[in-house]
Amino acid sequence: MTMKWKTILLIFFSLIVILIAFVAYMRMGNKPLSPMDKVGYEKEGLNIEIVYSRPYKKGRIIFGTEEDGALQPYGTYWRLGANEATTFEIN
Repeated sequence: MTMKWKTILLIFFSLIVILIAFVAYMRMGNKPLSPMDKVGYEKEGLNIEIVYSRPYKKGRIIFGTEEDGALQPYGTYWRLGANEATTFEIN
């Protein structure tokens, strides 16, 4: 194997390692502040499932002024839910 091919393979595998590390970092660093959850009910052939995002405060200011960095400043409309829209399924 020539030196040129060794260099190309080294660069190729280095890029793959960097890509894998980047993807792993992005998955760890982008955890939603309001994780998904689901609840279900089954009885006599009736199946109900609700999938929703659970809002967590985690030290954040929810209601307040914009200057305080509140998630929901006074005088603005409050969007219900967190992250994704809630789904409600019945069989």
